[in-house]
Amino acid sequence: MTRRNHDFYGDYNFHIEIDGLHAGAFQKCDGLSFEVDLIEYQDSGDAFPRYRPGIRRVGRIKLTKGYTASSALWDWCQAIMEGKNERRNGVIELLDDDGKSAVVRYEFIDAFPVKWNGFRLDGKGTTALVEDIELAVEQIIRKK
Repeated sequence: MTRRNHDFYGDYNFHIEIDGLHAGAFQKCDGLSFEVDLIEYQDSGDAFPRYRPGIRRVGRIKLTKGYTASSALWDWCQAIMEGKNERRNGVIELLDDDGKSAVVRYEFIDAFPVKWNGFRLDGKGTTALVEDIELAVEQIIRKK
């Protein structure tokens, strides 16, 4: 069946890459956003306020993945904690129903980790361990 422009995509079919980082597949992605500060001013004798855009801000991207033996995410966080300015670019792609073709592609520029959450251990637990990483991002560009 042919997809129509107004058909929506599910939140489960996506792919994330971060330059030079082989950390495995991500389970969740949140925070892909931007906002613009609002500057309010009054022009001469106007009785009503006028507005113009102020500082543009990109939201922090939070990624969640299953915990594995790979230390790729931790190594990146460690580099930042040691004062190194290790920024990376990345891609978030929404995939078509085939799970292979990117239908929407967002690139994030100059990202670096600002928060890492490790797993929670429970002696009676049966769930998989996950880790979260939160990235500060300078810019987001939609390519498709």
